[in-house]
Amino acid sequence: MTNLPRQSSLKPQVLTKGAFIYNEGDPAKYLFTVLKGRVKLLKRGKRGSARNVILRVVQPNERFGILDFFDASHIRRYDAVAMDDEVILSLTLFSKFKTLLDNDLELQTELCREFIQMNNNLWFTYKNLQLNYTIERVTIALENLAALYGKPTDDGVEVLGYTHQELAEVIGISRQSVSTSLAYLQKEKFLRYQRASFEILTSGKEKN
Repeated sequence: MTNLPRQSSLKPQVLTKGAFIYNEGDPAKYLFTVLKGRVKLLKRGKRGSARNVILRVVQPNERFGILDFFDASHIRRYDAVAMDDEVILSLTLFSKFKTLLDNDLELQTELCREFIQMNNNLWFTYKNLQLNYTIERVTIALENLAALYGKPTDDGVEVLGYTHQELAEVIGISRQSVSTSLAYLQKEKFLRYQRASFEILTSGKEKN
């Protein structure tokens, strides 16, 4: 990833889980890069209507807040929330970023790839929200997380760091529905799950 300039006065931010980095509607002045931990980009449902939905989980060495740079209003369009016990971010002023972007072809190419990936992730989220069958939605979402962030194990692929509430926000259903679906999928030997992790079993059944 192309290194971005950072003013010496802009010290890295150190945050704890649940801390808001910015809220929807805030003025956008900075681009962020995750140095440690993860950040969830969250679209909050209006009171009495839709549920909160995680649009993206930003991993270490990934950027976020960049779409607001290209929006003329420079207003944040969703919340950014620290997802792990310790999250460290570097900050880059949009004005500094513009100077670099205008003169760095490699960065321009890299951003094109990032935008394509963001678009693919958002399209997946949208398509999954249209499914009516809860088990199907949960299964597809878990398989997608495993493909993106999973680590191979002897029995399958394991994904760490997702509570039932966070899975509910990724999928767009209630926490209770997630818990019920995970219990069913574990009974069917599709996966094993614990408090903040799940493992999709490659063979679809646990080894004896």
